[in-house]
Amino acid sequence: MTSRIALLATAACLLFAGSAHAATFTSSGGLIAEAPGSDDFKAASVYPLPIAVSGLSGPVSKVTVTLNRLLASDPSYLDFLVVAPNGTAVLVMSDAAAYGPGTAENHVTIVFDQSFPTTIPTAPLNTADNQTVYFKPTNGESPEVFPNLPPNLDTTSTDLTRFNGISPNGEWKLYAIHSYAFGYRYGTIDSWSLDITTAPDTTPPVFSRPAVSGRTIGFDLSEAGSLQFRVDRISAGVKVKGKCLAPKKGRKGKRCTRYVPLPGAIDTTGVAGANSFAWNGRIGAKKLAPGKYRITGLATDTAGNQSPPQKFTVTIKKPKKKKKKN
Repeated sequence: MTSRIALLATAACLLFAGSAHAATFTSSGGLIAEAPGSDDFKAASVYPLPIAVSGLSGPVSKVTVTLNRLLASDPSYLDFLVVAPNGTAVLVMSDAAAYGPGTAENHVTIVFDQSFPTTIPTAPLNTADNQTVYFKPTNGESPEVFPNLPPNLDTTSTDLTRFNGISPNGEWKLYAIHSYAFGYRYGTIDSWSLDITTAPDTTPPVFSRPAVSGRTIGFDLSEAGSLQFRVDRISAGVKVKGKCLAPKKGRKGKRCTRYVPLPGAIDTTGVAGANSFAWNGRIGAKKLAPGKYRITGLATDTAGNQSPPQKFTVTIKKPKKKKKKN
């Protein structure tokens, strides 16, 4: 009964308006927790049992935990602790329910949600086989001692809202122990699941250090996204009634610098970190004439948030004339 089970995870994701996400992640393997015999507590056969979460944007706004097809000779001796990627821990079940008719024969799926009205009773659940029940996280007595946990981990809270506000992506872990020291007792689950809802991601990407070096445009991004560069031709102008106009005969005023928008744009994508791409001095098929130009770049992340615009200048020189051969 203590055979090692593969620890892969599958995920199904749904995209909602405003870039908020709701996703369910389920471990493809389960675990077995048996009575320790001589020790007070014994870790489960897979300890911890992880789920890899990825592809979500925005902070967590809600987490629901499900123990799929729990089978136990006495559930009150089983303890389950969920630890998020950032180290936040929630005790979802400890010293709850009790042995009763059908306990050792009937599988039960337990869904833990902070919004549910009741905790698990100390009495037997008396469920039919493959029934699903819904409770708040429950700790019937003082917290148990989970072996080999990361240092300084708080294992006392049963509040799933502790996960709110953290980044959902990374490895979530389920620690399970059996705390009955005498006789043969056991508990198994086929798998466990996380239902994670995230709030819309409203944090703009950080787009910095755009510059041209030779035929290359380089820039830094805080996260993956798309970029658009628009080009203005820089030329001398004359300031008339607060406007910088093109100089012409008879037009008088102070000198100013004109930025004349050119049609089209340079589109590319980037990853988190340093980026660069080759640029041949064209916007689409149109080659820019020699002169000075201002380039304005704008980054957009996968949630649609835009960075503040970044501006830099580039000078396109006249090509050198080829010397005529004698």
